[in-house]
This record gives sequence, C-alpha cells and structure tokens, in this order.
Amino acid sequence: MVAAVNGVGVGLGFTILGYCEFVFIAESARLRTPFSQLGLSPEASSSYLFPLRMGWQNASRALLMGEWFDAQRTVDAGLAMQVTPDGKVQEVALEFASRLAASPLQSLVATKGLMLRAHANQVTEARRLETASLARLVRTPANVEAIAAFQKRREGARPGSA
Repeated sequence: MVAAVNGVGVGLGFTILGYCEFVFIAESARLRTPFSQLGLSPEASSSYLFPLRMGWQNASRALLMGEWFDAQRTVDAGLAMQVTPDGKVQEVALEFASRLAASPLQSLVATKGLMLRAHANQVTEARRLETASLARLVRTPANVEAIAAFQKRREGARPGSA
C-alpha cells in the first residue's frame, strides 16, 4: 500500500501506517497514538507492527508515551520513507504508485504475499489480543477519567470559554 499523509493523524490515522509499504508524509503532518493517556491500549496490530517497523524505543514512545511524531521523526523512525512539501504529498505518492503499478500485478501480489507470510499469524494474534484488551479497558474508571479530563481541556481551549 502507498499512503499519503497530510495533516493530523491520531490513533488509527497513525497506526494504519504499520500496514503500508510506502508512506509519504507532508512536512507539517503530525501523528500521535494517545492510547495510554486515555486509559486504553493499542489497536490495528500496532503493538506488533510498530516495534517491527520502528524499533522498540520509537514504538514505545509512540504507544506508551503518546508522543507526537512530526514528519521527519516518522521517517527517522522507519514508518515513512519521505517527507514532502506541504501540498505535494498526494502528487508525490501518486507518481510513485504509478511507477510501482508499472510492474506486473502478479509479481507484486506474489512478492507482497511472501513478505507478509512470515508475520501473518503474529499480526492476527496481535489484533485479537488488542481487541480483547480494549474491551477490558473501555469504560474503566481510568478511561472515563482520562476522557473527562480530555474533554475539559478541549472545552477550556475553545474561544470564549471561561
């Protein structure tokens, strides 16, 4: 998959990149997974794919700390391959995808299948475990408190609010 990232990606907007082979990211893009800060746990097999793709420390900073990743940090962590100028990310990604699509589809499908085969069971198991973990954590006191604190901060940031 080829992805063009522009703007802000939070949660799935960041974790979905673990499934992508080629990620182009606009220089002003920012990504974050605030699961721990919301009393939750990761999703979209990111507990497996992020350490695999980004290394343990970068994955921990994303998944445990919920830190913001700017475009260059995302490239440096190994989850994106190129920072592009704002307003050009889709153009760059589409041009790259066109070059990729020039290869025979059967070869692309076979090669990707072989690359994925070694990790298919682990990705599936990570997703199963994450779904169960999220089900246990949603609506717990820690989750409810974190969501309420987030909403309070958001309301306080609105213009004209007291």
